[in-house]
Amino acid sequence: MNQRAAARDQRLQFNVLSNLSASVWLATVTLLAVPVLYRTLGPDHYAVVGFFLLAIQWVAFLDLGLSPALGRFAAQQNRPGGSLAKLRFLLSRFELMNVGLALLLMGLGAVMLQPGGSLQNQWQLGAVLVDNIGLMLLGTVALRLIANLYRAGLTGLELQGRVSFINSITISLRLGVPILLAAFGSLTLFIFFLVQLLVGLLEATILRWQLSRVLGSQQLPIEPQEIRRHALLGISIAGLGLLWICGLQIDKLVMSTTLTATQFGHYTLAIQIASAVTLLTAPLQTAVLPRITAQLAAGENRQTAQTYTLSCLLCTAIGLAATTAILVCGEQLVSLIVGTGGNSGTEIGNVPETSVDLVSTDLHLVIAIYVFSNAMVAVMALSYALQNAVGDLRWHWLGTVMLAAIQMPLLYTVAQRGDIQLMAQVYLATMLGYVLLWLPQGHSRYLHGGHWRWLRTALLRPLAFGLPVAALVLWMSAGQASVLTKLAQGGVAFLLVASATALSNSAIRQWLYVRLGRSA
Repeated sequence: MNQRAAARDQRLQFNVLSNLSASVWLATVTLLAVPVLYRTLGPDHYAVVGFFLLAIQWVAFLDLGLSPALGRFAAQQNRPGGSLAKLRFLLSRFELMNVGLALLLMGLGAVMLQPGGSLQNQWQLGAVLVDNIGLMLLGTVALRLIANLYRAGLTGLELQGRVSFINSITISLRLGVPILLAAFGSLTLFIFFLVQLLVGLLEATILRWQLSRVLGSQQLPIEPQEIRRHALLGISIAGLGLLWICGLQIDKLVMSTTLTATQFGHYTLAIQIASAVTLLTAPLQTAVLPRITAQLAAGENRQTAQTYTLSCLLCTAIGLAATTAILVCGEQLVSLIVGTGGNSGTEIGNVPETSVDLVSTDLHLVIAIYVFSNAMVAVMALSYALQNAVGDLRWHWLGTVMLAAIQMPLLYTVAQRGDIQLMAQVYLATMLGYVLLWLPQGHSRYLHGGHWRWLRTALLRPLAFGLPVAALVLWMSAGQASVLTKLAQGGVAFLLVASATALSNSAIRQWLYVRLGRSA
């Protein structure tokens, strides 16, 4: 039994590390690609890339929950006594529905892209998205919808090393090929989306092949009632995700109608840099959901609480460290990425004065606020994962509806005013309020050991250790310096604050002590 538990722990550590490696690679490639794409395409065409990234975030919630439902069922079957034949049967049924939804999505999108459609009438980006570019964007999104189903199956089986490897290859192609084309002066918006479409087709094909290899061809039928139960839970998951994405993206939707294309490109740049913390916390969420699902299915409530609490602590450590790093070097990072120039006829020196002021003075503060907000979102995502693993989402639905009822009108109002820094502050305040006021209720129902032990271990103790270190790092890094020096200081700040925050947990200290002892 101890050997089996040790093997499972090693599998979880491997999955987290492989996911983290893929995320770091994604962040690295993105960091290289953003300035190249921004300068080559220009801020107005880069806004279309930002719209594409927004659409990719939406697609995860447009499959009516088929992908998360399949992933959850895969995690339940990934234990002694589980049946891969049943999983193969459910995949075959969900696959047909998923392809149908992808085709429906493309059809609806094509109607919206027609001259006189809602995109062209309401969004300044509509004219750019019409015709081939818009159709390739829709095709790429549809392929991502299909690929997500196979990715969820592999993830639920805790074969995340394979998924991470495939993700690393595809992101290298998605962004690496445009970088090379830009270096030779051959990159246009049309070519960028053609590359995305071809890579999307390759990704879906490889993921399907890998999952089919694992499951084999044998199928064991499932009762229609059980299929319906999984599908209904998936719909509930999708509804929650859609409500979340509406609350998290309403500011961007409004901004796309009120800002110029250039200003929206700058704002998109800030959001994309702030999403780096999501890249660092997503590996934890991806690895933890199938693990706690399997633990709860086996009745291991205490182990579930330990896994969940440790994951929340690491999200807090990453968020605080990333916020500190942005405060140290964010202004220099933005200046390095934006630079000057662009191919779309809009030079940085010629854009409206308000847009230049946003880039040069306030944008790094907006990024820092969004970074810590994204860390809070990661903690809430883990709370959702806990209730998803239990199979009871009613309480999370109630909390999400209450948050949306407060947050969405506030963000919509501030977005209409165009005050981006105030909007970021409102966003952070609502997220902190949810974590501090609502999570105690959910934890009292679903978390072994209750809320206050979680709060002390996963939030209060790490902040008590990390905040003084962050303040010291900010004080030592104050003052003018070269861009490279500031970027180096930001990297050191991230490592110091993350280490101090994470080491507040005794389990992490013990794990590190054992690892160092083995190395010695």
